[in-house]
Amino acid sequence: MHTDLTLEVEREPALDAVPLAVAATGLPGGHSGMDIHLNRGNAIRMLAQTLRAVCDAVPIRICAFEGGDKHNAIPREARAVICAKKDSIPAIQQILAAQQEELRSALPDGDNGFRLDAASHPSTVPPLDPPSSLRLLQLLLALPHGVLAMSRELPGMVESSTNVANARLRHNLFSVLTSHRSSNPAALRDIAARARAIGELTGAQVSENTGYPPWQPDPSSPVLQPASSLYEEMFGKPPLVTTVHAGLEGGIIKEHYPHLDILSLGPDIEHPHSPFERVRIASVARVYDFLRRLLSRLAQQG
Repeated sequence: MHTDLTLEVEREPALDAVPLAVAATGLPGGHSGMDIHLNRGNAIRMLAQTLRAVCDAVPIRICAFEGGDKHNAIPREARAVICAKKDSIPAIQQILAAQQEELRSALPDGDNGFRLDAASHPSTVPPLDPPSSLRLLQLLLALPHGVLAMSRELPGMVESSTNVANARLRHNLFSVLTSHRSSNPAALRDIAARARAIGELTGAQVSENTGYPPWQPDPSSPVLQPASSLYEEMFGKPPLVTTVHAGLEGGIIKEHYPHLDILSLGPDIEHPHSPFERVRIASVARVYDFLRRLLSRLAQQG
């Protein structure tokens, strides 16, 4: 499911302040389902944490904020433009340096390219007023991100998670998209209800989509046994039979045709929904050959 939150904000001139661009970059991102258990950094949340740390020490106001891209990708980068008095810039730079080290130390090794950079900016856009600047950061910091529950039936498998996927400040509207996943429909509704409550507490307008359903694994699946046997015949080893914390078309199809037996398979894809995404070309041919032979065998079995 997705939750969209839209916060109305107010702007007012700041005649004695200078604009400063702040960027959170260098994170690997990744698929918000398949990679969520890796605890990778979320650039939107980390930039919000940084700006709140600055706010606690130096009066600032936000002029612009933008981060994230796809609903199913962990945000790799986020950028903001803030304004502050010129004599406070050195203090802000010191806070950013400290925040960079503190946040980086809490990240997994693959995220050690994380950076916080600041530079002068030619912005002429009036900043948000102080209450709006604070509410924007409060909304981002209150929304949960990451693994919320592990499966009790399938050890090591994520049951529920959520991803603060993108955030955009446009004129007088600040919009945030969060994406929720769970193999437990009741847990999925609860995550969405939490996001709604957080949005309403900060004064945001909230809307939700209906999402799409999971389907439960069936160890006695009539297709699984012949598929596993054929795989071992063709490749000399048993297949990896598992569930995934990601949306697949099978769930949508089974919702409409509940009597169907469904099996999902695919080629070897690495680092999905990141600039490093790639597919092993030879595995595409293997999947095609396997599927063709599996269909033939199932047809012969009637």
